[in-house]
Amino acid sequence: MRTKELTHGKKCFPSKQYFFSTITDAKAHFNDLRESTQIGATISEPERSSLLDLYKRYCVATNFQAEDAVDVTTAWDNKQRSNETYAPTKSFAIITSSNLIITFSIDKAIRSVAIDRR
Repeated sequence: MRTKELTHGKKCFPSKQYFFSTITDAKAHFNDLRESTQIGATISEPERSSLLDLYKRYCVATNFQAEDAVDVTTAWDNKQRSNETYAPTKSFAIITSSNLIITFSIDKAIRSVAIDRR
């Protein structure tokens, strides 16, 4: 497991490949990865395994029916927002065994699986 040495925090985020001291540091890492990945390109290892693990744990933590995720990519999420507007957002997305592409929020996923270390 690679370790990122980071500032003190009250919450941490462990993944298969990384350990982040704070939610902010985990978000920064994955947001940088998302922004540097072209839409539709698949994510390579070790980030691929970490994102698949994160997606599965996110679904468990939120009681959401997990899809059969076999790969991870980036895609445009153009879902309607709470104020009834649409805002295209670059998101991570899982690719299912039937080739469906389903976006998910990396920020919500990280927050839902963070461990309180107080």
